[in-house]
Amino acid sequence: MNLLGCLAIGFLAGMADARGAFTPESRVFVFIGIIGAFTTFSTFSYETMSFLRDGQALAAVVNVTLHVLLGLAAVWAGDALSRWM
Repeated sequence: MNLLGCLAIGFLAGMADARGAFTPESRVFVFIGIIGAFTTFSTFSYETMSFLRDGQALAAVVNVTLHVLLGLAAVWAGDALSRWM
């Protein structure tokens, strides 16, 4: 879900920037209210802490690294897709 949310926010931010698709107020509502509620990092944090609690430090580091890198890549892809359209 986090990657889907990253893709969605990248796409919508690109649309907002390129086409003025959102007012400042609607941008806050959609980006923080709707997408923020859709993709929380609570499960991500819980999974990472579970790895650490179970002595799986490498799995925790890989989990954090992949989530951050793939999340950034998904935001970039969504933004690029919106500019391509």
